Parts: sequence; C-alpha cells; structure tokens
Amino acid sequence: MDYFEERFGVEPSFWDDYAAYEKSGSLWVVSEEVSRREGFETAGIRALRRLRIGLKPTTYVLQFLGEELGSNVVDLDEEEFRRVVLNREVVSSDFSRGYVALRFRGEVVGCGLVSGEGLETQVPKSRAELLEGVFSLD
Repeated sequence: MDYFEERFGVEPSFWDDYAAYEKSGSLWVVSEEVSRREGFETAGIRALRRLRIGLKPTTYVLQFLGEELGSNVVDLDEEEFRRVVLNREVVSSDFSRGYVALRFRGEVVGCGLVSGEGLETQVPKSRAELLEGVFSLD
C-alpha cells in the first residue's frame, strides 16, 4: 500500500480496515471482515496490476479512494473531459510522468497516464461510455 501513499498521498491508516492479497499479478483489496470468510477465490477491488513498466492503479481503486487522494489528481474541465476521457485524445500536461487520478466535477472518474507525449486516459472504453451518460454535458 506504500505505492498509494507515495504516488497519491493516501494516508497509510486508511487501509487499517482492509486486507490485501496478490493473485495472478494483481493486488486486490478487501474488507477485513470479508477476508476472514472462507470460500472466496477472489473478492474485493483489484487495486493494482503489475506490468512490465511497474505498477498500474485501476480505475476502480482510484474511484474508491476518491477524497483520500491527496496528490497526482488532475482536475478536468468539460473540454478536457471530452477530449481525454471520451475522445481518448492525448493532451499536454504539467504533471510529472506516471499514473494520475482523473477528476471531473469533484468525482474521480478513473486513471490517467502522463508520458512524454502528454496526458492520456487509462479508463476502459466501456467505462468511459458509462461516464458520458452519468454526466450531462452542455
């Protein structure tokens, strides 16, 4: 859970009521209560995936963390939301390279990546289509 503290400023104490386990190259987070039950092969939220280039947070865990995120959160205006999340364009960014949380109208909508080319979405396309329906855009 150190990754979330270092990259996103999540207080370590946030995880006190949760357990984490690794399965198939992914880190899953589940409540302590559920972790004590028998019979679950997988439960909870997939928090991180291990890729060749390092750890990648999932859209779901960033949405779950929401207000706990203290750093590397990009607030998108309506135009940026359309371009980055919905149209999947790469836009310039002043953030340091690496994964960021994308926030629109105060809600974390998912994961983004800042590379040498700029900011791009990591929100699954099917999830982005759902977001378009959630937010009424002018």
